[in-house]
Amino acid sequence: MNFLKRYFSVAYPYHLKPKNLAQALIDFPLQFDSEEPDIMQEKHDSQVENNKFLKEEGDSEGIKAVFETLLSSIAQENFISLEDLVEFNMLKKLKTSWEEYKKLGYKIMTTGSIDDAKVTVLDKTCTSGNFLPYRNLNFPKSEYEYTLIPGFKRRLPIHSYRIEDRNIKRKYLNDFLSLDFKKINQDENIEQYLLEIKEIFVAMGSFPIFIATYDIGILSSYKLYVVDQNNAVCGGSNDPNKKEFHSLRLDYMTLPSGYLWNMILKFLKCDKFFSEKFTEWLRQYTIVDIDGFMDGNPILR
Repeated sequence: MNFLKRYFSVAYPYHLKPKNLAQALIDFPLQFDSEEPDIMQEKHDSQVENNKFLKEEGDSEGIKAVFETLLSSIAQENFISLEDLVEFNMLKKLKTSWEEYKKLGYKIMTTGSIDDAKVTVLDKTCTSGNFLPYRNLNFPKSEYEYTLIPGFKRRLPIHSYRIEDRNIKRKYLNDFLSLDFKKINQDENIEQYLLEIKEIFVAMGSFPIFIATYDIGILSSYKLYVVDQNNAVCGGSNDPNKKEFHSLRLDYMTLPSGYLWNMILKFLKCDKFFSEKFTEWLRQYTIVDIDGFMDGNPILR
């Protein structure tokens, strides 16, 4: 049993047991009554010792606020407030997954306090290449190939889109300023944009996007629980003092910067594309998963 706990708790979503064995409400986005895994304490101690506690890209108070907003919005079914915070596919699933429970008269409640939360970075991975932060606009991972950025000490791998269509025209990225990526990402008829998306990836060439994905462990008494039509607790705990572990996955997008880089972008007619098309993603956290609800929700599948 200890081996199984160790096995499940060393990789995302880091819980000591799989969700289908932990609770009856398996379609609920969060995993209830989850204990703190060993990896969280190990990572927390290491970060405190090395003074690296979320100082490079954020702070623990900011993460607490993000977590609190997510849970309170789910409880209030206020999904509109999450549109700029949660990735579109995850937000769509949050809305639909609760519908069946709602028809049965179930309600989501909050309890506890966010003030006692412990926040720890459990893992960080970087994905770079010719893709877009809007997941529905990217092609399958099998259609990309690895190249390496010259000059990088760590030989950062780049996901370059493999060009198989010789009829793809080479254009400047600024030629695509009229496209509304957010709207297209939400469109069920994305096929009509496939040619333009291919042209964008070809035009991106040596201008990769960088996305850092953080797995954040949160141990807090602030949590959700579910009651049925008789107000009986049927999922989670209503004890305001009981702490619960959750794993939050965040994307953080960056682009190369500096005077020389900006001059190159301007010369190659790419400057407005990068400065105007990713305002809702650039240098801010976006929630892409919690407790494995989205199976990790990678940028490329």
